[in-house]
Order: sequence, then structure tokens, then C-alpha cells
Amino acid sequence: MMIRHDEMMVVNGYLKQVGLSVRLGKYRHAVFLCKCGERKVLRRDHVASGRTGNCGCNYGATTHGESYSHVYRVWQGMKHRCCNRNAANFARYGGRGITVCEEWKASFETFFADVGTPDSNELQLDRIDNNRGYQKDNCRWVTRKENQANRRNSKKHE
Repeated sequence: MMIRHDEMMVVNGYLKQVGLSVRLGKYRHAVFLCKCGERKVLRRDHVASGRTGNCGCNYGATTHGESYSHVYRVWQGMKHRCCNRNAANFARYGGRGITVCEEWKASFETFFADVGTPDSNELQLDRIDNNRGYQKDNCRWVTRKENQANRRNSKKHE
């Protein structure tokens, strides 16, 4: 068992990490405090990805009805690449300082209220300024072509 001395973090709107991260087998676990008051040892990657949303109680049960929608998958992907050090593309996002604002990280409902439903499932979430994180004033729905034109390595022609 290996103890990792990383900083405590709130990983979603219902669970707050209140103990050090410990490796149990292949995965890191930590003690989390749920809003309902229950303390429970949970896998950190499951909490960070949203797979585990609470201690098992019904507190904060998802009621938005969007769990299988395009917008929900975009929200999960955004959090994954910015917050999960094991994500394949973490180096291009979280690894270079791209963050997700706390309101969006904690709540799909807040994210959904801020970005809305795109006109098509073909649209992608784009950061207007690629050096800033995911937040309300820096995101918009765009086509794949527009998104590719707004990359850091894209040449801007006038």
C-alpha cells in the first residue's frame, strides 16, 4: 500500500476528498465525504470521471435526463481530458494548464444551462481562446471544420 501525498480536492458537487490517496491494488482510493454526511472509501478515478456520483445514497441523484445525450458525452470528455492524468490526451489539455471551471466540473446541470443544446449532434464544443480553460465566456458550439481552424497550430491567414 502506497500513500500519495497529493492535495485534497473536491472532485464533484457531492463528494469531497477528505483523506490521502492510497494505492490499493491497481487503483488509487481515498476517503470521501458525501453531502449526505456519509464517509466512504472510493476509487478516485471513478469519482473524478463522474462514474461514482455519491456514496450510494440518493442524494444528488441525476434527474436531468441527459445521461445518454451528445451534450453529456461532451461534458464527460471535457472533464476527462482536463482532470484525468491517465487520459491519452491529458498532456494537451490538463497537462498544459487547461482547466474546467469549478461550476462545470461539479455540475452537469450548470454546464448544460450555460452551453445549451447544440443545433446538431455534429457540433463540437470549442474554446474561443485555446490558452484559456473551459468556462462560459470562452466556449461555443462550432462545426468540426471551425474547431480545426481554431487549433494552436493552425495558421491564421488574412
